[in-house]
Amino acid sequence: CSRSNMEFEYDQSGDNSRLFLFGGLICYLVPATISRLTSEAKEDVNEKLQKKALLSSLCEEKYERLRLREKKGKRSVIPIWTIIYVSAWLGLFYTAYQISGYETESFYDPHSILGLSSDVTDGASIKRAYRELSRLYHPDKNPDDPEAATKFMKISKAYEALTDPATIENIKKYGNPDGPGIAQFGIALPAWVVDPENSQLILGMYFFVFLVLLPLVVGSWWYNRAQYFSDEVMLQTVKIFGTFIRGNQMSIKNLIERLCWCSEFQGIPVRPQLDRPCLEKLIKEFPDLPELKKFRYPRIPEVKLKEPAIIKSRILLYVQMSRMHDVLPKDLKEDLNYCLARIPALVDSMIEIAKYKRRLSLLMNIISLSQLMIQGLEKDSDPLMQIPHLEWAELKKMSQKKVRLKSLEEFYRTFAVECLDDEPAPEPNKKGKMKLMQVLQSMLVPEAIEDIRKFGYICPHLEVSHELTVKGETSQEITTNSTVTMVVKLRRVGMLKKYLEEAKITRENMTVTGGDAPEETAEEAKAPVIPAKYLKKKKVVKKKKKTVASKPAVAENEADKANEQPEEEPTGADTEDDKKQNNNKDEDDDNSSDDENENDVNPMGFGEIEEGDDDDDDDDEDEEDYVPPEIEDDGTDKSKLKEHKIRESVPVHCPLFPEVKEECWFVFLAMPRNDTCVTQPIKVFTLKDETEEEVELVFQTPPVADTYAFTLFVVSDSYDGVSFEEKVEMVVKKGPEQAEVEDIVSEEDSDALSDEDDSGDESDDF
Repeated sequence: CSRSNMEFEYDQSGDNSRLFLFGGLICYLVPATISRLTSEAKEDVNEKLQKKALLSSLCEEKYERLRLREKKGKRSVIPIWTIIYVSAWLGLFYTAYQISGYETESFYDPHSILGLSSDVTDGASIKRAYRELSRLYHPDKNPDDPEAATKFMKISKAYEALTDPATIENIKKYGNPDGPGIAQFGIALPAWVVDPENSQLILGMYFFVFLVLLPLVVGSWWYNRAQYFSDEVMLQTVKIFGTFIRGNQMSIKNLIERLCWCSEFQGIPVRPQLDRPCLEKLIKEFPDLPELKKFRYPRIPEVKLKEPAIIKSRILLYVQMSRMHDVLPKDLKEDLNYCLARIPALVDSMIEIAKYKRRLSLLMNIISLSQLMIQGLEKDSDPLMQIPHLEWAELKKMSQKKVRLKSLEEFYRTFAVECLDDEPAPEPNKKGKMKLMQVLQSMLVPEAIEDIRKFGYICPHLEVSHELTVKGETSQEITTNSTVTMVVKLRRVGMLKKYLEEAKITRENMTVTGGDAPEETAEEAKAPVIPAKYLKKKKVVKKKKKTVASKPAVAENEADKANEQPEEEPTGADTEDDKKQNNNKDEDDDNSSDDENENDVNPMGFGEIEEGDDDDDDDDEDEEDYVPPEIEDDGTDKSKLKEHKIRESVPVHCPLFPEVKEECWFVFLAMPRNDTCVTQPIKVFTLKDETEEEVELVFQTPPVADTYAFTLFVVSDSYDGVSFEEKVEMVVKKGPEQAEVEDIVSEEDSDALSDEDDSGDESDDF
């Protein structure tokens, strides 16, 4: 029909509201129900929690607490989401039942109304059918039936349509006997909403919702969000950290003090009558803590701190590091868990502050603070205390029985070798030294030894490789004032799994040779296998207090070791003897200490200029050792791809930490001698077992051509003694269009290397 001949009518009866409601429920309930049923079927919450929290028998208490919390927060007799979905489905069925009674418009057929077939055209038959139906549905004979009158009108129109030529023409042309139809547009609101009698009520509801409730909700949300710097750290906390975290006097003790000033710890419940006697006893156990009257508090405008909460949180954190949880009552244990659960987010905010300080010592102390809090260790504690069931008493017994192991790697390397022995020696060897497995069996039950084995597979061992590239340049030669990208590849494996594989290879080699391997060969077999093309690049960093998971390099011969012994304790960086030793660049010892290599860096913060004519030979060696990347750069923005990765890695074994913690690694380049970070630390939180992650460190080369020595750090935020450090040498050549540049430090570098900003009197802040 022609639109120009139609009339339009706006229906405000609200009959279409049920149709709108039915369509909305269908669009939401069907996919949401399918997604919910399939997600619950794929993964059970308890199984997921068990995989992440129940890593040893020591974690059973932690697992039970987390399981009960999950059950209390998400589970009830009838889950609330189940009630919501069932109610929504019932509403859907009821709406469908109401919609089923609606009459739909169809093509007008007068024959069907009179009960005739469509091919009947005889006037007598039509009249006879009309009379029978009119006598049956006449309003006078059906006074109590309101539908009879409507039926009678339809019968009359149908008889007229089959006998009147004009009506027959309207049916053929417009589909109804009345001529052009009316287009009705209904409103999808209930009828009571458009009822004039309810107009005042509707206006009042609109006024309350849009002018009162909505501004109140948005304002309260904005007020709460304005107090937070991130999702878990408050803005006042960042203000305190930025003011009081300095770059020169931030030991772990001072960092703990600043940590307890944060606004998050102010929510700890303070119970003076119950807490004070216990806290007064505990404070005597820690000599680093001052007396209660000598605690310091920051003075910052508009920041209100509770002194009892600061004192309480600081004492509880020292209890965590000393592992004195048995003396705490139940309420204080809950308060300690409250503080510890917020440590990872607060440490991340501290690291954000440390990025701008560019102090290596500050950054390492903050990460060490995270390790101590998560594992429950004191400063300078033995890293072996992270192994389940090994406390001070057990380590002392091991030392008495001449089993002295200084690092996790040394422990599990020995543990892996002895696990392959089918028949361990029942008696001590000739020197009176017992095997590690014998000592463990004499001290611990089999279940505890099994926990030690499980921890060996959880404890990480990193395999790190790096490559210096100059992106966007045809030549990979590093020149002054150029942008260099260090591509660091990380691969994580379980420590015990790594050393079991090495022990098996060593055992097979010994079997093939038909006898015991020489002593030097056995030592080399214990070291990680390094391809020959990487031997000139890999170096070891030996530390005095902490053992790092670095890759040892193989010395070329014994003569080189003997010649390099006088360089172990240099007297100064600018003496003539040091300059002579630095000139002979090919005699650098791969096993030199940090102090030796740090003296090769000049005071300006980039590196000392080494005079010599061996640059061309070094360049040839670098070209021979150059390994092209496995995947060439195809222009894809890898940073955007990393944003879509799920933030999930390997769970950390931390029975003293109240929450599930996953491994995170900080990757950065630094110059230890100048206590300077060359690049900002990049946090890696998606490194899983037997997988590889790639990190790009971008920095600007110095303006002076020279050979510079850096140190690559890959540090864990959860484990002590598993970090990776490696010396990196970078040869910077003069650019083709560069004039002579004076030895001047830029303002940014001078600010980072100077102590002017952090040399103020600390007492003025309290």
